Amino acid sequence: MPSAALALAAVALIPAAPASAAKPKLSVSAKAAKGQISVKVKASAAGRVAVAVKGSGSGTVAKATTQLARGKVRTLSLKMTGCKRCTKVDVVGTLTAPGAKPVTSTVAVTLPAASTTATSPTTPVATKAPAASVVPATSTTTTTTTSTPASPPATTPTTVGPTTVADAAAAGTATTTTLAWAPPRLTSPITVKVTDANRKLALDNTKDYIISMPSTPLTGGYGVVITGGHNVVLIGGEIDIPWQGATPPVNSRRALYLQGQTGTMHVEGLWVHGSDLSEGIDLDERLGATVQIENVRIDAVHARDEVGFTDNHPDLIQSWGGPNVLRVDHLSGSSDYQGFFFAPMQFGTSVPALFDLRNIDISAVVRNNVFFAGYLLWQSSTFPMNIKNLFVVADAKKTLSGSVYPKTGVWTAATAGTPPTGSYVPASQVGVGYRSAGYAAA
Repeated sequence: MPSAALALAAVALIPAAPASAAKPKLSVSAKAAKGQISVKVKASAAGRVAVAVKGSGSGTVAKATTQLARGKVRTLSLKMTGCKRCTKVDVVGTLTAPGAKPVTSTVAVTLPAASTTATSPTTPVATKAPAASVVPATSTTTTTTTSTPASPPATTPTTVGPTTVADAAAAGTATTTTLAWAPPRLTSPITVKVTDANRKLALDNTKDYIISMPSTPLTGGYGVVITGGHNVVLIGGEIDIPWQGATPPVNSRRALYLQGQTGTMHVEGLWVHGSDLSEGIDLDERLGATVQIENVRIDAVHARDEVGFTDNHPDLIQSWGGPNVLRVDHLSGSSDYQGFFFAPMQFGTSVPALFDLRNIDISAVVRNNVFFAGYLLWQSSTFPMNIKNLFVVADAKKTLSGSVYPKTGVWTAATAGTPPTGSYVPASQVGVGYRSAGYAAA
């Protein structure tokens, strides 16, 4: 949320780590067996570690994220999919620590049946410079980058990719979670393929669409923007927001912006993350749409200035106009400031019919080995809400009641802590290769 948009939710927050903190280091080792890989990660600083297993010619075949305390070791057991002919994989670990640029460590592992172990050297990374002079860190690993345009151009729909909702939902490896709401029925849908050059979509409000995400993570600034369309369906995909330069506009650090649909907007199976991610999903649905967000994971939305939050007030989901109905089922996310920021009547005139929230876990991020965030649940005005299985891990210096607004009312249905069976949406079950397990309601 841009800091000028809403002068609300002013809270006292824990200072970020000082710039003089020790340079982070990340060590990755892996041991593979047929169809499985065990990845051990160790970080010299607290932060989020993202692991991606990449097969030659097969893209990402396994992935996971975890939060690590300083000096701790964690082992992740991952199942590889779509890699039956792989003879070797690269295991890429990325550590995002507070006050520092991301550091990446890569190890090559030979397959198949005979397990092979390899260990990468630790890789230092430069600490964060003042905002006016920040430049991307230099890593010892080789990466490919693309320049970010000032604003991605609006594009024309194409007819490539899946041509039915059933095709989109069956595109990858199935999850085991049956979801509450099925995608809307589509009439003669137009399929639009999202690419690096085709990510700002201007759709016809009288027509239905299927949004086909790429088979590899969509990396770069501005995420995906979808304006218009009647019934619109996006199933699967991964959005990675990397470093956006010294003084980027806030919307370049946003993953998904939904605006002006006239029917039902359905988003499912999406994984959002990135070293410079500051906004998850923003909604401007003043035309009265229904928005369905299911089986989505949003990792570590964060500001650069974690003392005054002068660059942004990050949100997992923010609404400033509508929608008439918001349905969220199975969502996991973490934030250093806000989780849900619901102000649907700020630029809209109608009271929403219902915001229905189910099977959700939201967490503060880890900073200096403690949980750190602002208000994780915010309802700016009164409108109907239904809550079932909403879990919140709050800032270490706050109780749950100190992390929600208002303190009384609908948010009293939230539960402090994590779901008994773990995160509702593990990273390994969403993103590239996602396939839906089906829906309880047709």
